[in-house]
Amino acid sequence: MDLGGTNLRVASVGAGGDVGELYRVPTLAREGPEPVIARIVAAIGHVCDGVSASGGNIRGVVLGAPGIISSRNGTVVASPNLPGWRDVPLRDRIATAVGLPVFLENDANAAAYGEYWRGAGEGCASLVLLTLGTGVGGGLVLGGELWRGLTGWPAKWATSPSNPAGAPVAAAMPDA
Repeated sequence: MDLGGTNLRVASVGAGGDVGELYRVPTLAREGPEPVIARIVAAIGHVCDGVSASGGNIRGVVLGAPGIISSRNGTVVASPNLPGWRDVPLRDRIATAVGLPVFLENDANAAAYGEYWRGAGEGCASLVLLTLGTGVGGGLVLGGELWRGLTGWPAKWATSPSNPAGAPVAAAMPDA
């Protein structure tokens, strides 16, 4: 599941990397966490229903979200693409609502590992991926492992937003 500042996308992915139905709805991020979480739960339910109808089952949810993500704690610490999202316990909220295990990761890290696993980086030892969407992000796989640094935070590839008259603005992005 990809939670973006503009759209959220959910798809089923088989153990071999085969992608099933892709379901997309607008994020409507300006509405804040509660309505967006409700849309996430509904979108996951839609895809789960489709998989069940075809005789399959869902074993868990991988959720990629923009910004500073604590995968260890399952929280969106801060995200410039999601107004009002500060220390939101997204992993646990979604897991409780859908009754499945949920793993929360920075969206660019999740994309990087997906490309490493079954995409353009398949067969490579390491991979760098840059994302350009509502924001700028990046993920790094080194020697087959997703790199999060000593503190567990994703790599910071850009500072957003910026001040055109001078120094970068830290906005809602805490130091790791």
